Amino acid sequence: RRRSGRRGPTLRPQEVVLKQVANEEDEVDEAVVSALERRGLVRIEHRSIKRWGVSDEGRRLALAADGVDQLGALTVRDLADGTWRDRGFRAYDVRAAVPYARAPRENPYRAWLDEFADLLVGLGFEETEGPLLETEFWNNDVLFMPQDHPARSIHDAFSPVGLRGRLPREDLLAGVAAVHEGRPIPGEATPLGPGWGDGTTRCGRPGRSSAPRRPR
Repeated sequence: RRRSGRRGPTLRPQEVVLKQVANEEDEVDEAVVSALERRGLVRIEHRSIKRWGVSDEGRRLALAADGVDQLGALTVRDLADGTWRDRGFRAYDVRAAVPYARAPRENPYRAWLDEFADLLVGLGFEETEGPLLETEFWNNDVLFMPQDHPARSIHDAFSPVGLRGRLPREDLLAGVAAVHEGRPIPGEATPLGPGWGDGTTRCGRPGRSSAPRRPR
């Protein structure tokens, strides 16, 4: 979910509607859609969606046809008068459709991520989107996290079995490796820093993917 605010260029109404149509959203600006239809950019199709379900009366008749007065919920009155002993209980239908219950409030961690992203965007950074799974090169190596070190293992990252990621261009890979190892970046005379100094860091190990940089 992307919050409104300082998140890059403002989209025009036509662009917003085209994105909504592409995402098959239910509510769009009808006036903008009509204008896009006249320009031949969209085609309007009318569909009727009908749903059927058993009414309360139908449920009552179905129970009466079974000849059993069954309980759906056990109440205090049922316990007090003891009638529950002579009545059966309806079985739960785990396949029955249930209403979707939204959380009453936003997840605190999700709210903190959005607030932190707003601060960074306000400082001039641009928020980007990536895949659900990302390689350790982008999640860790580019951020100058040493390999096989508590600075990396302290983060909760999951590595799916059997998935292999693609490494970026060789020049970018060589530049990040040089920073880790304390060597000058190709084309530069002096290193950017001392590196880790152990000679064991190997950037961009293939075959490792970890959790997303920012949950979506």
